[in-house]
Amino acid sequence: MRRHGGLLDGAVVDGVLFRDRFSLVEGRADLDPHLAAVHQFMPGMTLTRRGAVRHCQGTVLADWVAAGPGRSPPYYRRLPP
Repeated sequence: MRRHGGLLDGAVVDGVLFRDRFSLVEGRADLDPHLAAVHQFMPGMTLTRRGAVRHCQGTVLADWVAAGPGRSPPYYRRLPP
């Protein structure tokens, strides 16, 4: 599944790891459908780095802010029951 037309190819390595309190995505092959689901279930949401990128014991760390339409963080959308 390649929904982002190869945009991830130049942006991330094959072994990219994205982890937050809601998800654990390992590898570019998992990241692409994860991003597609974000666009489907949270339209208009943006994910923006906040602050400096840090390096600790071989891992690059970055803080992120999810913002909805109008850029008002945090972005939460309740799904119907």
